[in-house]
Amino acid sequence: MSTIRCFVGEQTKLAPGSRCLISKQESHHLLRVLRVRPSDSVRLMNGHGEIADATVCGKIGDLVELQIGAVSIYKRSRLVLCQALLKNKAMDLVIRDASALGVAKILPLVTERTEVKFDKKSATSKLLHWRAIAIESCKQSGEAFVPEILNPVAIESFLFLNTFTEISIVGSLYSTDEKRITDYQTEICNAQTVNLIIGPEGDFSQREYEMMLTRGVKFIRLTQNILRSETAALCLLSLTDQIALR
Repeated sequence: MSTIRCFVGEQTKLAPGSRCLISKQESHHLLRVLRVRPSDSVRLMNGHGEIADATVCGKIGDLVELQIGAVSIYKRSRLVLCQALLKNKAMDLVIRDASALGVAKILPLVTERTEVKFDKKSATSKLLHWRAIAIESCKQSGEAFVPEILNPVAIESFLFLNTFTEISIVGSLYSTDEKRITDYQTEICNAQTVNLIIGPEGDFSQREYEMMLTRGVKFIRLTQNILRSETAALCLLSLTDQIALR
């Protein structure tokens, strides 16, 4: 039988020997979809680095009560995906896959060639939608941390805030040389934060590339092929994760 994973809020501290009630939505999924019974085992996640072995005790009202057993504590990744905003389904795929791979944060970027309109009215619902995708992806994959999904910012603002404790790497169609991710292994291992930058469909503009060059962003070529933006994000994350082990 596959592992059953259940999510509680990030404010919930998982303490061995304690009991907790899970949300109505998670309870419904356990009872009506997975059909768990008392004494069944589940993995309880708070999305903040703690995963616990737990046992179903029963239910109180509509809520399932769990007995918490052994708790494992994990270290957060240093990877931040800085992804140019994509159209709905493509952006959802990026959120899903980046969450499964264990990024610490996802920062949507607004670029010159961004086609998605992201206004204040839709911001709250869109961020909630992305967070729900991230939570489900972490439950499916077993990733201990739900990534923080930030409000979109203009690429100029992001570059201005870049600090010396970070390394920023762009997987691009434009490259001044043939650098690979392994050429920056030392910098990646030493950086407190590793920003991985992926452009929109159609790539960054020449002006944006020039800005990145002046701010010390590293350029690498992912493959000899031209990748879709969401594919490039997954490729860059996978390659970097092999170096920036937690």
